[in-house]
Amino acid sequence: MDLHTNGGMICSTKKCEVPIFGQAWFKPKSITNIISMSEMVDKHHVTYDSHKEDAFVVHLPTNNIKFKCSINGLYYYKPTEIQQYNNVKLQLLSSLEDNKKFYSAEQFEHAKKARNLYDALGHPTFPNMKAIIRMNMITNNLITKGFLALI
Repeated sequence: MDLHTNGGMICSTKKCEVPIFGQAWFKPKSITNIISMSEMVDKHHVTYDSHKEDAFVVHLPTNNIKFKCSINGLYYYKPTEIQQYNNVKLQLLSSLEDNKKFYSAEQFEHAKKARNLYDALGHPTFPNMKAIIRMNMITNNLITKGFLALI
């Protein structure tokens, strides 16, 4: 499965079992799983009423789960907002605001510059990005390999 994102292309040949929802594409080093809307509709009743709220509701036998729209236009759900399921392990993701707390303002600015350079170069692989920086292939580049760990 190839998925084109604002961060580049993601290729995955693996699937995992997501509690409640079934199988999803995943990459071991990614921070989230992608659940196809068409596959979700095949398994569950899904509703969307933009007059009421910008959210999809997945109707399960025991409850409803709401996928809200983020400021980036992607739909997500937070496992902490649903009722507790017996013997189900959930991994929670942090928001950008949560992650910013672990970095200084200067580190955050460096990360934004590194991300802008990464985007401007057309999303090369990280080994290629490191090689470009290491070999000084960009004139007057202030980004070092250390900044790549921040993006």
